Parts: sequence; C-alpha cells; structure tokens
Amino acid sequence: MCIEIVIILLSLKGEMVLSAKFWRYLFILYVALLFILSVWSKPVVDYNKFPGEDKLIHFGAYFLGTILFERARNGKMNKLLRVIIVFFIIMPIITELIQSFYPDREMNLLDALSVYAVIIVGWFFMKKKA
Repeated sequence: MCIEIVIILLSLKGEMVLSAKFWRYLFILYVALLFILSVWSKPVVDYNKFPGEDKLIHFGAYFLGTILFERARNGKMNKLLRVIIVFFIIMPIITELIQSFYPDREMNLLDALSVYAVIIVGWFFMKKKA
C-alpha cells in the first residue's frame, strides 16, 4: 500500500495538480498519524517475519513523509510547516524514548538513525527529481 502511494505521489512530477495547502494538511495529518502509530502501546504491524523488516517499514513511512513534505513546501516554508518539520525531524528520538516505557515495545536507537538516513535519502531524491 505504501509503495502504491509513493508511486502515485512521484508520478505527479513537478505539476501541482493539488494545491500546496492540500499537501500541507496532508503532511500534518500524516505526521500526526505516524506519531500515534509509533507510540501505540502494542506495535500496529507485526514485523517479525524476517530480520530488518522494521527498518523497511521505517524506510517506507519516513520516505513517504519526506515526499509529502516536499510537496507541501512547494518552494516556500510558512511558520506552521517549519514547526511540523522540526517535529518530524525530532520525532524518531521522541518515539524511541516513549517506546522504552512499554513492555511490548523496545527502544532501538538504530531505528531512529535509520529514519534520519531515510529522510536524507528522500530529500536528495526529491531534489534530484525537481
């Protein structure tokens, strides 16, 4: 599902088929949903099928977030978008710390580091695409 969303978002290329306001609201909702799912007491997705599966899930989720951010930004940054992107950037550390308090979750700083790598890869990908 996440792959299909990324493909659709990328296929829009440089055209702003939808307004920047739409992308801003979508990005804000996405970050809120991502945060809620990340700090849920039990993992929403069972990622014990193969080693590193959780890293792939992090990759897809934050790569999509980076694409949404670039669409929302549309060359400009307003005050609300600045606040949300700062939260998006510190969110991996916050969620890992919160997860350490749940018995069904575990804190893993490698997850946070992998997310930062994904944000950087996504940002370069979108810059190259533009």
